[in-house]
Amino acid sequence: MLTNDQSSFLSKSDEIVDRNTDFVKINMSQDKDVGSGMSIIAKLENAIQNGAVVLMYDIGEQLDPSLNTLFAKQTFMEDSILKINISGDKPIEYVEGFRLFICTRLGNPHFSPETYIKLSVINFTVTFQGLEDQMLVDVVAALDA
Repeated sequence: MLTNDQSSFLSKSDEIVDRNTDFVKINMSQDKDVGSGMSIIAKLENAIQNGAVVLMYDIGEQLDPSLNTLFAKQTFMEDSILKINISGDKPIEYVEGFRLFICTRLGNPHFSPETYIKLSVINFTVTFQGLEDQMLVDVVAALDA
């Protein structure tokens, strides 16, 4: 689990491209697998109700369609309580502090455009071309100054 301070800069659910698993390694020391033996959906519902931060890692290109409601934050008010229905059984309370991070080792995951719209994608992959581009920007900025 991540602290709310670490995740406050992100508003959507986030897909993190982390081929070297640096993000996971940094944050796994804080991981508390609450509810061992529970299904993934039950764990998510528990985290949503408690306003916890969840890190799912080693995810492939196929995401569970039942998460779409969560990605789109399809919340509604019922009895003046903010709720969401992700399992289809019954609505649960949605606490605003909840954050979901999804990590993949895939360098360039191919998700549907709808998925990219619903998620913030952060790519931690470092390539030679990317470093070259950053250096060029810094050189041009230094020359202009």
